[in-house]
Amino acid sequence: MKNFLNLCASMPNMGAFVFYIIFVFITPFFLLVIKQDNIVLSYLTLLVPLAIIMDTVGSDRVFQNLYPENTSKRDPSGTASKYILNAIVLAAIIYQVVSLNENGNNMFAVSVGLWTLGLVFIFAPLLIPLVIDKADQTAKKQGINVKYDWHKYTVGFLMLVLIILLQVGGEELCKVFFN
Repeated sequence: MKNFLNLCASMPNMGAFVFYIIFVFITPFFLLVIKQDNIVLSYLTLLVPLAIIMDTVGSDRVFQNLYPENTSKRDPSGTASKYILNAIVLAAIIYQVVSLNENGNNMFAVSVGLWTLGLVFIFAPLLIPLVIDKADQTAKKQGINVKYDWHKYTVGFLMLVLIILLQVGGEELCKVFFN
């Protein structure tokens, strides 16, 4: 049994497969089952930052082809994974804009959509890997125990919380300006 688990863990793209099963299929389905429909769109827009965190921290092991930073240097499965996640997030943002537009305020809907696009596709890919790498260098300089990369995951999920706060704050700011 132990050899089977080691084989499964060492298979290429197993991390991406597990990520898709848990975060793309099971979690949204669970949110719909417990009647939290309003959270599903916000959650789906966070798939790209979450994939960036997993790919940056686990790039040498499990999540090596989940969301590659440079698609020309990795194999086609990483590029396909990145485009699939981008398509899911874009569909969620478009659906969010359309549903906000039903209230009749076009400027509010478009501004929320542009804010979310900026956070997910510009802010997250640029800053999350940079902050994780700087935190890793600082932790190693300070002599902190970096076994299992716990510090990278902690910093990555703190960045995810920052993105959530910026997303909510940006929507509230758009509400003030355009309502």
